[in-house]
Amino acid sequence: MKQLGISKREFARRVDCSESLVRKKIAQGRLLPEEDGTLDPALVDAVLASGWDGLYEPGAHTAHGAHSDMERLNAAGVTGTQSTDEISSTLGISKLGAERVKEVYLARLRQLEYETKSGLVISKEDAAAAWEEHVSNARARLLNIPTKLAPLVAMESDMAGCQDLIKREIHDALTELSQSGSEGSSG
Repeated sequence: MKQLGISKREFARRVDCSESLVRKKIAQGRLLPEEDGTLDPALVDAVLASGWDGLYEPGAHTAHGAHSDMERLNAAGVTGTQSTDEISSTLGISKLGAERVKEVYLARLRQLEYETKSGLVISKEDAAAAWEEHVSNARARLLNIPTKLAPLVAMESDMAGCQDLIKREIHDALTELSQSGSEGSSG
């Protein structure tokens, strides 16, 4: 059987690193081996040109890995409708690697569609509208405090009593606002 790429040891030698680092990059999904376990020699040039960061990094360690991967692939011009040859040439990776990237992209797209339909993800516009409503309610509630407290504070004879009234009203307003925010997000 004809070998499709180079061994991990040879790859490590060419990029001047340890073989264990190469294995680590494979385990992280940063290097995608061929079907026979060898590596595409073209990846040597990518590592030498821009370091390990120049390679595709699936599932980056972010809070929203799936979405950041999609954004990274979209920024690179990769869409789920492209052929593996187009993805391969766009990202500079092997055809097998391009197939894996396309599978990951399509799986993440299905995941995003599912999360959107199930209500786990909302649009930026809906989030902005909900936040705007919450801030508007907070503003109205806080601006109402002086009107509500003025007569009570005017009747208070000592500073400690005034502070207590103001502190209690601010605490009540913030408690009310926090409860209305949690009710709005669950309902």
